[in-house]
Amino acid sequence: MTSSCIPWNIVKAWELWTSDRGLDLMDPSLEDQSAMHMILRYVHVALLCVQESAVNRPNMSQVVMMLSNSSQALPYPQQPDFLSYTTTVNPNQVQSRPEAFSFNDVTLLIIEAR
Repeated sequence: MTSSCIPWNIVKAWELWTSDRGLDLMDPSLEDQSAMHMILRYVHVALLCVQESAVNRPNMSQVVMMLSNSSQALPYPQQPDFLSYTTTVNPNQVQSRPEAFSFNDVTLLIIEAR
């Protein structure tokens, strides 16, 4: 079985964004057409914050500027960093200690019940 240490909501957001279906992320109960532009902008900024290269990620002051100035042009986001990382987990494997994955100075700890 293949298991990924990936936040699936970001994977879904990236898939929808790259297929020009970013509005599919919007809650259908939001009927305000004017909110659509801002929702797409929020998703766009969020995807900029998780780009593969840390050099391309905006800092917090840039994020604030991007969110407060809706006329500012935004660069197209690059693939999120963690989309290229997957691990293989054997479901029959018995582990005596938690399994940890680490990449790009981020460690994910997976704890499994006995």
